Amino acid sequence: MQKTFKDAIIDAWDALIPMVGLNLIWFVMTILVVTAFPAAGGLYYATNRIAHGETASIGTFFDGFKQHFWTSWKWGLGNLVVYFLLITNIWFYGQFEGTGFFILQSLFFSLTLVYTCVLTYIYPFLLEQESPSLKVALRNSFAAFARFMGRSFALLLLFIVMAGISIFVPPLWFVITVSLMAYLANWHTMWVIRTLMQEEQRRDDEPGAV
Repeated sequence: MQKTFKDAIIDAWDALIPMVGLNLIWFVMTILVVTAFPAAGGLYYATNRIAHGETASIGTFFDGFKQHFWTSWKWGLGNLVVYFLLITNIWFYGQFEGTGFFILQSLFFSLTLVYTCVLTYIYPFLLEQESPSLKVALRNSFAAFARFMGRSFALLLLFIVMAGISIFVPPLWFVITVSLMAYLANWHTMWVIRTLMQEEQRRDDEPGAV
């Protein structure tokens, strides 16, 4: 049965203590800098297990940390390059006056929002693959964004609200915010996959389907 957003929140509440532990270990590993990207991979991996209805612990975090160590580095460095190019263009075109430059700056700002939406899918898609491939995960992420654009922007807005609240209550960053974001990204990606599979099954069951 397809879980609703309400179901996802209830599951997150039930797994609150493990998610707090995961968030804390993610924070510790992130402030070491050199382990920041694998720490994100470990957090995604552990919260993916929770999204699947399984249990997760610090050991689960380090399983993901080790299994996806180099993939996490590729994912992280790739994101840094993309955001560097996008933000540089936003800054560059903002130095000039005129409608054309404003349009170009707005275009790159929009592309930044789009890529941020796509980014919420990439690692969860990677974890759902039998043979993990960043290239395939990136392609599937763009396809998911295009198919569920409204939901994708809604999730991004939710993350912005969560980040805003955490800015005013900084301890939340260390305790729950990031693990909850990773969990919701995993849950939403799983919702997308199941929805697409159900749609494909309905098409196959239609009379006259080949």
